[in-house]
Amino acid sequence: PECRLTAISSEHWDQYAQLFPLAQHLNEIYQTYCPRHHMRQGEATSRIDPAYLLSGTVFSTCTCNRNFTTALHVDQGDLPEGRGVLTMFTGGKFTGGELAFPQYRVAVRYRMLDVLITDSHQPHGNLPVIGDPNAYTRLALIFYFRSGLLKRCPSL
Repeated sequence: PECRLTAISSEHWDQYAQLFPLAQHLNEIYQTYCPRHHMRQGEATSRIDPAYLLSGTVFSTCTCNRNFTTALHVDQGDLPEGRGVLTMFTGGKFTGGELAFPQYRVAVRYRMLDVLITDSHQPHGNLPVIGDPNAYTRLALIFYFRSGLLKRCPSL
């Protein structure tokens, strides 16, 4: 089927479900600080089967990047009128990894449990992470809504 559980959610449901409280907390932050975008995303998510959402949120998806530096890119496949909500878990020592938006000449340093709400449709990427990859963990979590679900997984 076009809409199905992912390998992680189908094979490790208990671990996957542990993500829900964090997703719900980030959903509240998103609603508080970007109410208009949250409302638009909520309108979109109301049109799909809620089984394909992170429980109690307007997010369908969480991408996890562990010790990964992204090149300059524009996100595709997520809701254009929505926003990406990012947080991070870290351990060990490293420097760099800031989220950069070159057209604005801005790079944001975010660390353990900081929350960023971004327009991921603007060109962005991470600055290099400097450190011994065996001596640190930098786990970036990006929550968003995949717009393709609107066509593939309508509400029942």
